[in-house]
This record gives sequence, structure tokens and C-alpha cells, in this order.
Amino acid sequence: MTLPQTPLELFASQLDWAHKNINNNLDFVHEGKLRWKPAPEAKSVLEIIDHAAGTVHNFTYILMEEPKTALAPATTIKEAKALITQVITAHLKTIQSLTPDAMEQTVTTPLGELPKGLIAALPVVELINHHGQITYIQSLLGDSESHLIVA
Repeated sequence: MTLPQTPLELFASQLDWAHKNINNNLDFVHEGKLRWKPAPEAKSVLEIIDHAAGTVHNFTYILMEEPKTALAPATTIKEAKALITQVITAHLKTIQSLTPDAMEQTVTTPLGELPKGLIAALPVVELINHHGQITYIQSLLGDSESHLIVA
């Protein structure tokens, strides 16, 4: 295994990890439980996927400095996996086009002016957080196995 050498390579490898693990964990959620919530105000697995995908999608379009397009919500495991793949692939393509100088440039976001390097990295945190929520829901549904993909 080759270790990442630059921040962008690190972000890319972490996005790849999140992509593999979220899509793998979705294989262990019964299709009939995709809309199940542990509490009325909680999110279901599909709502978590839609939220995470929407956030990554927003950050990608902020980096591109273009108006964002709409995402169709996922309604099945197949659609959820395709949505995660779509937004991560787009974000990877976008961050791989950034130069080291571009990483220090700021861009206007709903949170204020932020460096592009931070916007490139935030989807990693977002996806790892929501991967944890999905695995927790799996445990509440009785799945006591770890489905973690390490490499």
C-alpha cells in the first residue's frame, strides 16, 4: 500500500475508504428497513444517505464555483449506493483538479469565506460521521457484525 504524499492524496484516499465502507454497509441493511428510524425525530438510513450526499454535492459545487444541480433522493439500496458513488466520484474529480495554490484560495460559502483546502476535506468528515450513524442503526436492528473494510 502506498501512503498518501499530499493533502489532496490523503483526502482522496479517505473519500475512497468512506465510499467503499458506506456502500458495503448498505448491503447489510434490509431493504424494508431503509426508512426505519430509532426515534421520530431521527433520520432513517435513506435520509442519512440523502443528507450526506447532498452535503458532499454542495461542497463540490462550492469548489467549482458553479451553481449546484439538484440530486434525486434515493429510494432503494441500489439508488443509495449509486448516489454515494456519484457524489464521491464528482468530489474526487474536482479535488484532483485543484493545484496546491488553489487550496489556499478562499471561496464564499453559506458559512462565510473558507479556504478551498478546507472545503476539499470537509466531505471526508461528513461521510465518516454518517457512516457511523448507519452502522449504529444496523446495530439497533440487531446486526452485531463489523462490516468494516480496512484497505
